[in-house]
Amino acid sequence: MVGNTRKIVISDQSGRSNITSLLNTVGINPDDHKDKLDLLLQKVKEREFQGHAFDQALASFEILARETLFGIPEYFELVRFKVIDDRRWNARGDLVTESEATVRIIINKKEYMNVEIGNGPVNALDKALRKSLMEFYPALEDLELTDFKVRILSSEKGTDAIVRVIIESKDKEGNFWTTVGVSTNIIDASYNALRESLIFKLIKTS
Repeated sequence: MVGNTRKIVISDQSGRSNITSLLNTVGINPDDHKDKLDLLLQKVKEREFQGHAFDQALASFEILARETLFGIPEYFELVRFKVIDDRRWNARGDLVTESEATVRIIINKKEYMNVEIGNGPVNALDKALRKSLMEFYPALEDLELTDFKVRILSSEKGTDAIVRVIIESKDKEGNFWTTVGVSTNIIDASYNALRESLIFKLIKTS
């Protein structure tokens, strides 16, 4: 009556009841996929053990659920990416830092490569990805990254730690969603979260 909603916490200790509740939350009927719920639960536990946090990234959970239960289209396949940061003095004597990203992806069995410059490695990576994808998926044009969070998961390892990246995105309709990426490399973790943000948008508009 007052607008409160129940938050389902997903962890490596979760059981089938938590998974079925979350499936209902994202609009997937668990009764239609009873034979694969144990497999989904196993994958969730494995990802959570690695450092994913699906209670903070419901869109990533929905992608994993769809992949496991009935599959999703292969919108694109990453061949490789490269990100370079260049910190230098420009012609006016100002100290500037630019990021350049090169992305090679496969769409419909054909490879595309694009290079973009951004105000940071994630921005450059995002621009390079979308430059290749926009021709095929114009719905991505209004996607906007609204929040970016990084958390160290193994602080005892210092700069060699595993990191978790949480990305929040929105579109012009006012829809918000959150995705997660985990890696020992912050750029790799950022790509994983960014990739799932793009895929989630494509799922919802296809």
